[in-house]
Amino acid sequence: MTIQIFSEFQCPFCKKVEPTLAELEKEYGNKIKFVWRNLPLPFHQDAPLASEAAQEAFAQKGNTGFWKFHDKLFEGQEQGIKRERLEAIATEVGLDLEKFKAALDSHKHKAKVDADAKVGNDAGVNGTPGFVINGYFLSGAQPAPAFKKLINRALRESGG
Repeated sequence: MTIQIFSEFQCPFCKKVEPTLAELEKEYGNKIKFVWRNLPLPFHQDAPLASEAAQEAFAQKGNTGFWKFHDKLFEGQEQGIKRERLEAIATEVGLDLEKFKAALDSHKHKAKVDADAKVGNDAGVNGTPGFVINGYFLSGAQPAPAFKKLINRALRESGG
């Protein structure tokens, strides 16, 4: 079962739901798979570059690198996520800083971020966080029981 997460790194509600997602991962284990979809909101000016930075972490270090970068962005959200902070996080998680800077300067991953946002917009997701759980939509930083209800329904329907 796939849970698509439409989110961004400057949104306080996106950070607020992270412990719930960790709880779901712990409870359901390999029955669920999270797929991150970048949906930087227009009024969060630092979110687009942070999304591109996270994609570069993925490019350099795969899923593990992406999720480490993701966690660091949310952990330090109150410190801001401007360019200097993105570079500091890149160093913390062991990315090649020169490649990282070059990717941000050239906006190497902008097309991927834009494509994710289009998927969200086409699906009617107009705020963050938003979730699509095997076709079921859940909006906002909902508590775990709201997710579990949809996950359990989807698991029953899929025979899982």
